[in-house]
Amino acid sequence: MLDKLKNIQTIHSLTKVYLIGITAIAICVSIFAIYMSFQFAEAQRQKVYVLDNGKSLILALAQDINQARPSEAKAHVQRFHELFFTMTPNMKSIENNINQALQLTDETPAFYYKERKSKQYYEHIVQGGIICEIFTDSVVVNMDKYPYEATYYGKTTFMRSTDIEYFSIVSEQLLINCPRTDENPHGFVLGKWNIKEFQSIKKVRR
Repeated sequence: MLDKLKNIQTIHSLTKVYLIGITAIAICVSIFAIYMSFQFAEAQRQKVYVLDNGKSLILALAQDINQARPSEAKAHVQRFHELFFTMTPNMKSIENNINQALQLTDETPAFYYKERKSKQYYEHIVQGGIICEIFTDSVVVNMDKYPYEATYYGKTTFMRSTDIEYFSIVSEQLLINCPRTDENPHGFVLGKWNIKEFQSIKKVRR
């Protein structure tokens, strides 16, 4: 009789242990499921769906704007200089590049352009068959102060039929936030543009 009672007590104890264990496992699974649900919801929140001409659906991950902004600032400054200083001996091409560049800025580069134009600088480029290219060394942006201060360092070349002349260029500018457009995808206005240095560093005969 005592053995039977002991067996019943043992079975009862084991049953309690099993129930406690199953309950603990169920709680852990529930907590894990809730955690994964929050993670999934956060991942979905950071996804943007974009229609491509109304035909296809492209999934784009939204990046943290604060992290991407310095890179966008550098790209904006670099893009402006590439458009403004890249020239071929074709007036329509030059004007097209200049107009695109001026959509990224305030009025200060326009004054520089008008001054050059009044001195027939661009006509000289066309008539001389000169090809101008610019190469970026670096762009330094201070994002700790607004408007953001940026300094551009690069080299530009003037390729003539007889020689290639290299110039160093350093410019300073401010960057102001603005709405993004197709013409201004980075969402900045480049302002108070000032060429600090533009000087010949070498000339190589072709």
